[in-house]
Amino acid sequence: MSAITLSIDASIAKIALNRPAHLNCFGTAMIAELMAAIEHVVAAGAKVIILSGEGRAFCAGADLNDAMDHRDEEGHVNIAKPLRSHFNALMAMLRDIPIPLICAVNGPAVGGGCSLAICADVVIAAQSAYFQMPFAKIGLIPDMGVTWLAPRLLGRARALGVVMLGERISASQAVDWGLIWSSCEDQFLMVEAMAAAAKLKAYSPETLHMTRRLIDKSYLTSWNEQLENEACAQGEMGKKIAFTTAVKAFLGSAS
Repeated sequence: MSAITLSIDASIAKIALNRPAHLNCFGTAMIAELMAAIEHVVAAGAKVIILSGEGRAFCAGADLNDAMDHRDEEGHVNIAKPLRSHFNALMAMLRDIPIPLICAVNGPAVGGGCSLAICADVVIAAQSAYFQMPFAKIGLIPDMGVTWLAPRLLGRARALGVVMLGERISASQAVDWGLIWSSCEDQFLMVEAMAAAAKLKAYSPETLHMTRRLIDKSYLTSWNEQLENEACAQGEMGKKIAFTTAVKAFLGSAS
């Protein structure tokens, strides 16, 4: 059975992690399949991706059995090797894909599964879902970008509390803390995700991609540098047909 399900309809791609019996935990093979699926939908012209999980969980994190298979020359577990070759490669891809990524969190998002979820541009969670980063409980540090994402989304105090204590964060609390965009009743999760996707697909992918890049870059630049970055980007966007078409439509409707 494929570890990923994939469909594209009306320029909206739906990708789901498909190991429900294992709570969609992932290893290197699943990540390779997920990356191939993302490449396929982008090449196929999809304008938005919705990522979710099959079954009762979104993703329980890394498959520890798979992790134990990676050893160094002395026989020690070498987690850094698959991190560099697969996990980090996936996260880098997700941060730079040219179309928006919506994560529909249908159940628990734990460890690397939490990292995967909160990396998306828009995160919508079912009310029964929760987020948890229990890395310390198994003697590991947070990975897959959590040490970059968590403090930016939560602030230092909450980020440290979340990753050190490893406690569950409910969907509603995740919204209150700014970890995710919104939550909804379980039965409406895909309805909400599709509504967001319909909005995003109507916009210029270049505009949305540049917006993500500017927001990420803002953490590393000064106020004046960011103003200049915006001016440069806006100059480029102003040359695009999406802008001129939208302005003409607006002026026509206002007259």
